[in-house]
Amino acid sequence: MKGCCFTGYRPEKTPFPYDEGNADYLRFENNLTKVLARALSDGFDTFYCGGAMGFDILAAELLLLMRYNGNFRLIMVLPYRSQAAAFPSEWKERYNALLKSADEVVCLSDAYHNRCFADRNEYMVDSSERVISFCDGKSGGTLNTLRYARKKGLEIINVAEELKQPLNYTFFEVIEGEDND
Repeated sequence: MKGCCFTGYRPEKTPFPYDEGNADYLRFENNLTKVLARALSDGFDTFYCGGAMGFDILAAELLLLMRYNGNFRLIMVLPYRSQAAAFPSEWKERYNALLKSADEVVCLSDAYHNRCFADRNEYMVDSSERVISFCDGKSGGTLNTLRYARKKGLEIINVAEELKQPLNYTFFEVIEGEDND
């Protein structure tokens, strides 16, 4: 079993709208599709998705469209049982569809608690050899997850870098820096 997990921003932190009429979004989606196809061709067969709105859900949806490309397992890792209760209806529908399509659902807690998202992210990293992410350096859960993955020695593929977005720093300087939170 060769594991890969996803971590990235919710829609409001992404530097472009999640809108198929937006050229930046289309470039992002096309690059993410290529990165997922590369993971499959590299032999990854187990994918962990935390189910958050935005990057997590989109990555899992795109992956499921590639099911013909080989056998793999999609494991949804929920931080707590009612994670999607406050999602807008569109995201809730997409989330529920992923739960139905997943090969396995792991729920780490019955109720929300202060560390539930960090616990979910660490579980996914601890189960993986590669992380596929979208991070341009903003502080928060995505950056913390990538720092944890880096400490654990995981390969990190950052779609923000794949897009060659104009960044004014080296991404791994941000991961390693302590002043950025």
